[in-house]
Amino acid sequence: MPDEMLYLMREMAVQQDAIDLDALFKDDLKRWRACDRKTDVKLTAFIESHIATRRLFMAPNLIGADLLRAIADRIMLNFPGFTVADPAALSVELDFLLDGYPGWRNELPFTNASPDISGCRGGRRG
Repeated sequence: MPDEMLYLMREMAVQQDAIDLDALFKDDLKRWRACDRKTDVKLTAFIESHIATRRLFMAPNLIGADLLRAIADRIMLNFPGFTVADPAALSVELDFLLDGYPGWRNELPFTNASPDISGCRGGRRG
């Protein structure tokens, strides 16, 4: 489907049925905290402190380079015996692989009619 059509469909949907992104984010945080209690790789605090300033997600269910990097860093720090290479060398390789990572290209565009998440870049202003 052409980008122009996706943009128009998204804009119309946002205008017809406003989404409470703050409520959705609050629910996501609650769900992520529950997941953190069951795992060794904890991500909720990182997401909460960086969601407004870094591109953590490319789309609702697709993580971005910054979050992928945070996951890899936590694995390397929490499980040193898990890695078979030097953590510094792995870090350099991750930098190379993730530099300019565009995701899978099925992002949802923000429009002038998009609701704003408090304090986030890219949302509607004014």
